Amino acid sequence: MTADSPLKIQPLEKYRATMTKEEVADALGVATHIIPPLSRAGLIKPLGRPQRYCVKHYSRDVLAQQLTDISWLDKVVAAIHRHWRIKNARKLARLAKSGGRKSPTRSSNHDIFAFMNATISNSAPITSSVISLSKWLERVGVTPITAWRWRKKGWLKTVNIAGRQYLTQEAIDEFHRRVVAGEFAQEHKTPSRKDRSS
Repeated sequence: MTADSPLKIQPLEKYRATMTKEEVADALGVATHIIPPLSRAGLIKPLGRPQRYCVKHYSRDVLAQQLTDISWLDKVVAAIHRHWRIKNARKLARLAKSGGRKSPTRSSNHDIFAFMNATISNSAPITSSVISLSKWLERVGVTPITAWRWRKKGWLKTVNIAGRQYLTQEAIDEFHRRVVAGEFAQEHKTPSRKDRSS
């Protein structure tokens, strides 16, 4: 697996012959909520055909065999990426439906400075000429909602390739240049005493 893979596979020797959903997630190095999408895709099958809301158990030996199959690993990684694309698309759709009135959890300036710090300190700098927007957001620690806002304002320019958003290295460099130049800076307004009293 590459450094960009969403899987961080752990040795299976410490697990029992039957594994819970949480243990399978731990073995794959993913969050527990990733397991149900993998099950729905038929990539991980519980033992005994349990009902929907029953506790599910998985075979450690079957999982060990699957981990040696490059084709299976490729399908798992693709399913995880597809899960996050759908999740992020739904989030952006809800935001667009609300007319962008949802208040962000962090200010634009805070996210921009977070981007700058991540770009400088990240041990795996972005060097490819084209990178998917979702992967870039994960690396620099910016939320999809913030990226949507930046794109809407024309601050961040993406290209559509087969229905997915990508960033060129030129667009990243241009965005960084404008950040450093202070083009996106906004004056911090301290509430007046009259505003605070009201």
